[in-house]
Formats: sequence, C-alpha cells, structure tokens
Amino acid sequence: LLRSVIIGKSAEQARTQLQWQNGKAAKLVAKVLASAIANAQNDFEISEEELTVVALDVDEGIKFKRFNPVSRGMAHSFQKRNCHIRVVVGSEGKKSSKKKVKADIETLTVEELAKSERAVERLEEPKKETAAGDGEAAPLDAAMLSRSKNKVMQQGGDKKKTHRRKSI
Repeated sequence: LLRSVIIGKSAEQARTQLQWQNGKAAKLVAKVLASAIANAQNDFEISEEELTVVALDVDEGIKFKRFNPVSRGMAHSFQKRNCHIRVVVGSEGKKSSKKKVKADIETLTVEELAKSERAVERLEEPKKETAAGDGEAAPLDAAMLSRSKNKVMQQGGDKKKTHRRKSI
C-alpha cells in the first residue's frame, strides 16, 4: 500500500504523504526516506527538489527466536521478526556521473597490448622451464613416499592402520 503511494513522486510529496498515513510502517518508511534524502544531499550534493522516489523494497530480515515461560515448567517459542527497508531516491540531472566513470577507463592501443602480452609470455617461460626440469623435486617426492611406506609397515601395514592403538 505504501509502495503505490510514494513511488514516482518527488521526495517532498512522498514525505508529506507518509506523514498523513496511519500505522507504524509509514513512520518507519518516512524515517528511511529522510535518511536517503540526507545521504543524497550529503554525498552527491543533490537538492531535495530534484529527488524522486524510484523504489521501495521491504525484505524479510533476521528472526530472533525467544521463549515465553508458561505453567508446569514449560515454555512456548515465538519469533521476533525484523525486516530490511530500502528506499531508492534518484534524480534525472545526475546521469552525468556515469559519463565521468566511463571517461576514467584507461584505453590501450594495439601496440601497448601486444607489448604487455609479450611481457607476460616472458614471465611465464621460466616457470615452464622449472616445471620441466624437476630433477631436484622428484627425489624429494620419492624420499617422502618411501618414508611414508616405511612408517605404514612399522605400524603393521594397512589392515592394522585403522585399528591400532595410539602411541604415547
């Protein structure tokens, strides 16, 4: 009900509409709307006259599970429910900020891109050589395998491995 009342209206009109609505929800949405207007004025330097309400979303929040004591030492459970209220305000004159973001994107020429690709290939080549020349790494792996096999055999083989007593 509140969504249809304030979406598409200016921030001032939405604020006055919410003041005259009955119920707790109108007060909470008015509070969030005031915060959104203040953020737009502070962060983006947009006046309140330029702002319009674009969207209003209310989503389910976290539920706190509590218990109520009753007779004979029992307890009945209940939930304290919360919600997330999101009000989006915007102005049509503020679309220029997207152009500034696009202007900040760095462009590369084909020559610069080719140079950077060659540099990456040069960095990867020594890695390939070390991976191919595993002369030093292979004996370490073989030594570790032989140690682990010896340890298993000392402890009675694979069958006794699952049913052995821990050594102190």
